[in-house]
Amino acid sequence: MSGVHGALRRVLEAAATLERCARKDLRVLSPQADPFTLDTPAQHRDGQSFAEQVARFVPGHQTIHVRGLHYLLISDAAVLMPNGMPYTNTGNNAAWFSEKASKAARWLGYVPFERLVDERNVAPEVHVRRLINPRPKCRVVFDDLQVITLETADLLPSVYCEDLAAEQPYRIIMIGEKTSLGPALRRPWGVDEVLLPSGEPSDTMIAGMASRANEDDRPAVVLYFSDFDPGGHQMPISVSRKLQALRLWKYPTLDIQVIGIGGHLAVPPLPHHRAYGSRTTAVRPG
Repeated sequence: MSGVHGALRRVLEAAATLERCARKDLRVLSPQADPFTLDTPAQHRDGQSFAEQVARFVPGHQTIHVRGLHYLLISDAAVLMPNGMPYTNTGNNAAWFSEKASKAARWLGYVPFERLVDERNVAPEVHVRRLINPRPKCRVVFDDLQVITLETADLLPSVYCEDLAAEQPYRIIMIGEKTSLGPALRRPWGVDEVLLPSGEPSDTMIAGMASRANEDDRPAVVLYFSDFDPGGHQMPISVSRKLQALRLWKYPTLDIQVIGIGGHLAVPPLPHHRAYGSRTTAVRPG
């Protein structure tokens, strides 16, 4: 196998063996969305087909939006689907290409996440970390420059705080389900990223967030602000599962935790959550 070389599938199979259950019982997301269940011959076929079209129409390290690549494909009558049929501009073909083949290509390692541009969501607001190096300073200040006679107390140094700041020990990432949350999420001091996706964060957005967090030497905390409804409940779960897959596959030392705020509903726990995932996921090394 190419790309991930079955890494996520092996993790799932090992957990299923430990728990004495079927692999499908350990699935957290839908079969089409859970990265751990994409490692199948059919998904590899679709992922390879997508990668071939990227290599053909997007040379070098250029990037493109999936919809733009779809338009390039339908303009060339020589493009064939894995079943040998011509790739035509139909709803079924577009859905297969953009939702199934593109996901398989990225999660199975045939196409880097960054090659596909995320035009569905607002670009992440990434704030450059300001390194703080606190050090003591002593300064003598005279309130009145016309003072002629000084008392002993006037000659003693005084202590005061100026521009007080401390190093933030965590990489703080805020995700809001609605763009209207932007002003509130930008307000706290020390926030490293603000993400305001349209609906669920795309795989490209999640992969970028994981890559930046991996380059930081601090543990990361994702605070997910979502609606109090089933969709809002699901969003932090989806992000947690995909971050779990990225850590096992690409970033083994990634230390990141997702905390859902506002969207949690009373639901029964997933089966076998002890060994392999739950509705509240902390993704940590080890």
